[in-house]
Amino acid sequence: MAYNLLSGTVVANESVVFEPSTNGSEFTNVIVGEFRGDGQHLQNVARVVANGTTDYMLTVGANADSLVGEPNLQFNGSRLFINGNVTASSLHLTSLAAGQAATSSFLALDENNNIVLTSSAGGPDDAIAQGPVNSIQFNSPDGDLAGSGNLTFSNGTMFVTGTLIVSGGIEANTFDIISTTITEINQSGSTAFGDTNDDTHHFTGSLSVFSSSADLFAVDVENKSTKIKTGLVFNRTAITSNYSVLVSDYYVGIDTATPSAVITASLPAAQSLQSGQTFVFKDEGGSAHQYGIVIKPSGSQKIDNQNKVILESPHASLTIYTDGASKFFIT
Repeated sequence: MAYNLLSGTVVANESVVFEPSTNGSEFTNVIVGEFRGDGQHLQNVARVVANGTTDYMLTVGANADSLVGEPNLQFNGSRLFINGNVTASSLHLTSLAAGQAATSSFLALDENNNIVLTSSAGGPDDAIAQGPVNSIQFNSPDGDLAGSGNLTFSNGTMFVTGTLIVSGGIEANTFDIISTTITEINQSGSTAFGDTNDDTHHFTGSLSVFSSSADLFAVDVENKSTKIKTGLVFNRTAITSNYSVLVSDYYVGIDTATPSAVITASLPAAQSLQSGQTFVFKDEGGSAHQYGIVIKPSGSQKIDNQNKVILESPHASLTIYTDGASKFFIT
């Protein structure tokens, strides 16, 4: 089977067909019919030269007579698919299902990579960060975002200025309280304040310690009195030889029956003690009449204006206190 190959220039003769022009004033030469063939040698006719796939949108190829189907730009008649970046000097969205677009609305990709409107129409402050730099954002009563200089986060530290109310627990590796006012503390289980011996805790007001409903220990600040409804336990140190009395001592029990020698108890300097601090010395061995017990103050300090006091009777005892400055006194 053969076909006619048409090449060259085709010019319509005026006598072939006459059709009026659109303005009705002249006639135009028109060729009516069909050309059949592959048209490979026709010139000045644009044709698809690459990616001739359904739904690919066409762009101009290497020259004005070539068309290229773009795989990254498809249109199926209802939706435009773009695989790549989109740059636009302006973008106008209409008929959005989520509502009218506003300056407070933002676009994002959903799980199917579709562009969606992240917030519907609202006030001018919708979805716009508020407050100073580093302020934490929170939902305001009208549904907007809000931020405050009283609640900020910077360099791994959150700063709160004002009152913090916590209905649950607070857990922290380090918890420093600089200044606080506490109205009531309800706590079950053991608690601890401070972790070093030089910690000092100041308490203003009266203090009561209860066992069930019984008031066992109470300090009345207004009347400057202390009430104790328990037994008392004082520190006791037992010695069998010469001994330097410690600031933490109270009872010093001397076993005079064991060493068979005079025992000297040397007091600490009065200025290292609290005013009114008391020591009690006791001959627990019962042999002070044979081997005396010497109570000696520090340096030139005295006990009732004496350089020392000696216990010389069996089971003798001595109670002294200090002014916390330079002297000791026998009670």
